[in-house]
Amino acid sequence: MQYYVKYDIIISDERFLLRFISRKQTTNDALLRKEENMAKKVRYNGGTLSYYGCSDPTNLVVGKDYEVVLSRERGWQTDYTLKGVDGEFNSVWFDEVSSDDKVYMAIAHDIPEIGERYSCYKMEFIDGQPKLIAWSTSTVKGINYMGNNIYQVTTRNSVYIVNVG
Repeated sequence: MQYYVKYDIIISDERFLLRFISRKQTTNDALLRKEENMAKKVRYNGGTLSYYGCSDPTNLVVGKDYEVVLSRERGWQTDYTLKGVDGEFNSVWFDEVSSDDKVYMAIAHDIPEIGERYSCYKMEFIDGQPKLIAWSTSTVKGINYMGNNIYQVTTRNSVYIVNVG
């Protein structure tokens, strides 16, 4: 029979929650975790590796921004709880987003080239409906191949998640 004892302690600034979980039989199995309530923006980068089990990322969209509402340290891994998404996800699957970043979804026929402008069709929401707009980016500064003909294209002012086909 497994028996767990759980203690929650709120630290003074009310932003950190210290949780102690232990098995009653031994102190060797004790697990000390720190949780931080927060609201920060992150962008899913397509990662799937996890040292500890966490939620399946198949419902996450590569390049989409999410709001982290809880960050939980688990030793070798930190898990994020996202606003409006069920589950906990490994923090390395996400890149922090500064308020200055502009990210767009796009499609194109050609693979981007560093040092050149890039012609694509950028997705915009007009009157609540997605529309593809013919677009030419500023000079491409970086390219990251993400798999399945999807590229992360970084320009001077923006980032584009592009499906090339």
